[in-house]
Amino acid sequence: MVGVGRGADLVTYATTLILFLTVVAAIMRERRSNDVLTLLVRRLAIQQARFPDPPGG
Repeated sequence: MVGVGRGADLVTYATTLILFLTVVAAIMRERRSNDVLTLLVRRLAIQQARFPDPPGG
């Protein structure tokens, strides 16, 4: 029906599809983690910012 002649071919196609989807999900998860980490670091940097004293006291 879909052009698969042997069971081994079907297993190969299914494994390839599952591996591809797993890699895509991992990339998306890492991207989300990086976005959250960037936001946290920016907020921390703003909270801990120190401003220089004005000239002349």
